[in-house]
Amino acid sequence: MTQKTIGLSLCRVQEGITKPPIVQCVKNIAIITKDHKNW
Repeated sequence: MTQKTIGLSLCRVQEGITKPPIVQCVKNIAIITKDHKNW
């Protein structure tokens, strides 16, 4: 749950910097969850 929240907050930060944010968002969450599983 916390991991996903972190991913979403990262999305929010990037949203201000880059458009299209949603695609980047999904990529971030995918990367974060993948890294988390590797642990």
